[in-house]
Amino acid sequence: RLVQAAGVGKPSPYYAILLMDGDQLGKHMADTAKQTPISSALNQFTNGAGAIVRQHNGFLIYAGGDDVMALLPLQDALPAAAALQKDYAKAFAAQKWTGEAVQSTLSGAIEFVHFRTPLTRVLQDAHRLLDDVAKNATGRNAIAVRVWKPSGLALEWAMPWEHALDAQGRVKVAQLGEQFAQQGSSQGEGVRFSSKFFFRMQNLLQRFAGTQEAVLQKLLLAEYLHSYGNQSKVTGPELEVLTKHLDGLLDQCWRYERAEPGQSPQRHASHPINPDAALLVRFLAQKGLERD
Repeated sequence: RLVQAAGVGKPSPYYAILLMDGDQLGKHMADTAKQTPISSALNQFTNGAGAIVRQHNGFLIYAGGDDVMALLPLQDALPAAAALQKDYAKAFAAQKWTGEAVQSTLSGAIEFVHFRTPLTRVLQDAHRLLDDVAKNATGRNAIAVRVWKPSGLALEWAMPWEHALDAQGRVKVAQLGEQFAQQGSSQGEGVRFSSKFFFRMQNLLQRFAGTQEAVLQKLLLAEYLHSYGNQSKVTGPELEVLTKHLDGLLDQCWRYERAEPGQSPQRHASHPINPDAALLVRFLAQKGLERD
């Protein structure tokens, strides 16, 4: 009754555990000349972490040094991670030694968890997700996500921050989730999305993983038009919006890796596509509430 009275809709059965950690700070701390500016930067970052988490409706479990752990609502976790990453970079850029800014980056892991999932198991997995996926597999300065449903692990996605954020510093998959949620709730003719399309997209990407990007873009557009049987009903402006959404979604399906810290990430040579990105956008759009 309270939910109905507030008009906020059905609450999600999922919440998020956010874990973040600085990259290779131990290596930098070995240089005595860098210890003071690093300590100052970490102090500045730690002091501001709690406010950032609260601004995103979360609860800070701890913030010490370059480590942060927090609990957040599903829809606020990715924006909170981006805000913390930005603040971390700002804190280090403010410190100087030998005329140069301190170079340090922040990696993050987010576990989207059904409330019935044992917390201890997920907390342990969050550290593995951070170390094994965001740092080792993706090459640090990255964000990694897993979704745990009552039946087990549903999906995994990771992306270097350079490709995860748009020009305004927003997380692209979160923005896509909002866009597809709006399109999915639209009534009438024109551009709309159902959850089944994302499963079809996942299957298509698995089948044509080695296909060129331009061909994949055309295949996705054809799949959408075929799925809804409305080729003749999509107008020119709607087709432009549809193409933009699909291209943005495909962009987040590429798998990147960074060979060395500081280098630009490159697309993975042997496994360039991660179809789970489509299901992550679907999950975010539906806020974990299964719909057709």
